[in-house]
Amino acid sequence: MKADTKAYLTEGALTPSILRFALPLVATSLLQLIFNTADTVMVGRWGGATPEASSAEMAAVGSCTSLINLFVNFFLGLSVGCGICIAQDAAAGKEERARAVLHTALTCGGILGIIVTLVGSLVARPILMAMGTDPSLLSSAVSYFRTYLLGMPALVVYHFSAASLRARGDTLRPMLFLSIGGVANVLFNAVAVIGFRMGATGVGLATALSQWISFTLIFFYMAREKSVDIRALKLDRSALSRILSAGLPAGTQSVLFNASALLLQSAINGFGPVTVAGNTAAANVEGYLYTTQNALYHTVMTFVAANRAKNDGRRVRGAILRSALIVGLIGISIGITVLLLSSQILSLYAPDDPEAVRAGCIRLLAVCPFYFLCGIMEVGTGTLRGLGRSILPTVTSLLGCCLLRILWLPTVFQWSVEALSSEGSLLVLYLCFPASWLLTAAVQHILVARELRLAHKSGALS
Repeated sequence: MKADTKAYLTEGALTPSILRFALPLVATSLLQLIFNTADTVMVGRWGGATPEASSAEMAAVGSCTSLINLFVNFFLGLSVGCGICIAQDAAAGKEERARAVLHTALTCGGILGIIVTLVGSLVARPILMAMGTDPSLLSSAVSYFRTYLLGMPALVVYHFSAASLRARGDTLRPMLFLSIGGVANVLFNAVAVIGFRMGATGVGLATALSQWISFTLIFFYMAREKSVDIRALKLDRSALSRILSAGLPAGTQSVLFNASALLLQSAINGFGPVTVAGNTAAANVEGYLYTTQNALYHTVMTFVAANRAKNDGRRVRGAILRSALIVGLIGISIGITVLLLSSQILSLYAPDDPEAVRAGCIRLLAVCPFYFLCGIMEVGTGTLRGLGRSILPTVTSLLGCCLLRILWLPTVFQWSVEALSSEGSLLVLYLCFPASWLLTAAVQHILVARELRLAHKSGALS
């Protein structure tokens, strides 16, 4: 394994360094979203024999989104733990520890990915039924979910590998490998959805194949660079403990987020297939807003972890402030732009279904003006994890986001169902997102200030 982390993480001007790290992450996410958008547009336009059937296939894909995110984001959370450990070890020159972390993470990821594929395929139908998936969508939704899961082992190992490269400052190659897989995804979708009229099932199969391509590229690159040795793939007890200590709270937080999202999806399902289709399209558009927020989350976490290992308090505080300013400014500008163009953008997904477009606009109206709050919250989360306090952001997210959203349903939302029109109550349902971002961001940054003071007093940070 290469012996040094990228120097710009711990040296040089901060703002250019942050942008150097974050921009490839943003580009990676944007490219992936463009590919996902192409998938959604294809199934929304050509997924069925009629416009109504195509809209139903898109809704079937959307019915599984929260459930898929439950699994995917858990593993992304674990990969955060891998990245934090490697960033700290590399900055401190402890290469053998970093090597053990990487090989343990890849081994663990492969095993867990296979388990999720097998178990998820068995329980797909009863879970989707319990979520209140419309009976007319159930068969397509189950088929899509099962085919998507075929790529889960590759997806998990790819994200652990990418976390390792990013921890050392290399954000370009993960972008390249994911982009190649994304191009393949679009081509596979064109063949499966347009050529063979496989609908939602074709989307799931194309996604799984693309995930295996990205995994193959990154794994063999790291093997060629001697970062990974197939013979060294094993579970090291000490390394596994460190990964779980740093990553399990992040994974648990993701699960809690998506568990609350499952409840919200169930409520959305109650508005009917047309609203589900509109919500699917709007959620895809919303992903473009989230790219910068999530990129700055990984950026501030990596910078804080690396500079904490070098006891550079000035650089830690500078990274936090600059990341918050960048994510806030970008969140406001992109959010307002998307809101102003919401109807035109959503018409790309469902050109023959104005009711679905109208339903999607309601979601964007509720979240776009306030999306910068999500970014401020993400910076707080990344900072606390970079400082080594992985439990705190999980607890604050549980209380500030998940619990608030769960309580929102039987209280504020239920009141709106009784007092407002269908569109009004749908808007109120979506408003739980910015409300939870505001509360959680405020609490997390209060905790960040407290942790910095304590670290300075104890001498952990200069």
